[in-house]
Amino acid sequence: MQTERRTSQKEGEAPFESCAIDIDTLFDTMIPETFLKAVEDGFQNADEGILQIVSQTIPYFNGVHSTTLKATITSNGLSIPVSHFDPNSVSIYMDETKESYEYMRTFRHEYGHFVDHVFGVLSESTAFCEAFNKDAALYDVSTIDGEMRLKTMQAEIADNIHAFASEYVTDIISALTHNDTSFIRKYTENAVQTTSSDPFYYEKMEGAGMSGHSNAYWDEGPFMSQQKEVFANLFAVKVENNPIVQEFIKEHFPSLNRVFEQMIKECSITTA
Repeated sequence: MQTERRTSQKEGEAPFESCAIDIDTLFDTMIPETFLKAVEDGFQNADEGILQIVSQTIPYFNGVHSTTLKATITSNGLSIPVSHFDPNSVSIYMDETKESYEYMRTFRHEYGHFVDHVFGVLSESTAFCEAFNKDAALYDVSTIDGEMRLKTMQAEIADNIHAFASEYVTDIISALTHNDTSFIRKYTENAVQTTSSDPFYYEKMEGAGMSGHSNAYWDEGPFMSQQKEVFANLFAVKVENNPIVQEFIKEHFPSLNRVFEQMIKECSITTA
């Protein structure tokens, strides 16, 4: 698939120069061969606007590295961080012990952090933060309406295998609800098809659960971590381009969906 690529444009520089680029070879020089095909396949369904953003932001990107490069020695032995985007080096560090499919799905998310960064940290903008707060308020269980909406989403995600299985969707829910315990418990019950009346309930529940960040991360992690992770997840969903997942997000996170779609549209115009 062909799209346009521009050299990076910084203050005082000449306008972008455009040239053709093949999306199938976009990551050739940065992704290890073991994972390259999976990553390329993982971006194939993205629409033209997303592909354009990806191709145009490459000049700002300083590469993909193994998380082992950031290993440290602790009292408990070698400590290796999880996959992450590093804004200081403008690089992505990936856990290369993962299977190719999981590596690809994680890379989509981390590239979303990079896009957020390269366009000026859109997740910290007033518009995005207001949208986050509006959608979080929809599921505020201290109100009757919020509790009912959360229960409705619980029921609907249980019947939607695409949204149910999406770590992007569940991490958004984790951020918006600050890991509401009733939602997580019900999600896990659905995942293992059990209820609290099952005599083996706790054994089945152990180790099962939805993908998401911990409350310690939400509370003590990077500045505006919830907004940043939601932006990266929304970007990953756009790359995946599964209409069923996108419809779920549009229905349940309306403000974030609207603002994010507008941001992506403006970013693709900027790079056109």
